[in-house]
Amino acid sequence: MDLPTFKEQCERFLSVSDRIKDGWTIIQANSLSTCDFYLKKRISRILNVETSNSNPEECEPGNEPEITDFEDPSSEDTSNFPETVTWEYHVMFSESYGVPVLYFNCWKNDGSILRYEEILSWLHSEMKSQLIENRWQSITQQEHPVLGRPFYMLHPCKTAEYLNLIQKESSVNPLVSWLSSFGGAIGLNIPLNYGVSPLVGEQ
Repeated sequence: MDLPTFKEQCERFLSVSDRIKDGWTIIQANSLSTCDFYLKKRISRILNVETSNSNPEECEPGNEPEITDFEDPSSEDTSNFPETVTWEYHVMFSESYGVPVLYFNCWKNDGSILRYEEILSWLHSEMKSQLIENRWQSITQQEHPVLGRPFYMLHPCKTAEYLNLIQKESSVNPLVSWLSSFGGAIGLNIPLNYGVSPLVGEQ
């Protein structure tokens, strides 16, 4: 994938996001790289009191901590919840790999960043098992190329292979297919609206 292709796919993706009010925005960045923008989405999540002390290693399928997503924290009554965690996702283009990369960060009310083990406790059991088995192949922490502070990222080593495969077999925006397949591991849900025909060829 090259940068112009990535830009075109982002424009199509944002068009759907705006239409269904999914909360993605484009951030113009002052960067030394040729890619001067990235996509951003922020979600606040609250964990129920009854399940907040669950041990992630002992959580069986179907008995995971209950997580609620909401876009506007000020509109929710969180007095009965012990903690609110903000998740922020960034989609950027990697010049070295020639593919999109998904960065993310999670922080608590006091601004402290969640550790890797804490992130696992927020994810469903099948997602956790994938990340535990392939920790260093799937998630790394490094300096954000634009913001200059630590962010987690899904390592892009498998992305090019995946994109080559889906572009041969599907007419859906490759950016959507990639986010749907890889983003779920870190709690990023992509609505089915992104895969319908208007995305493929919007008028």
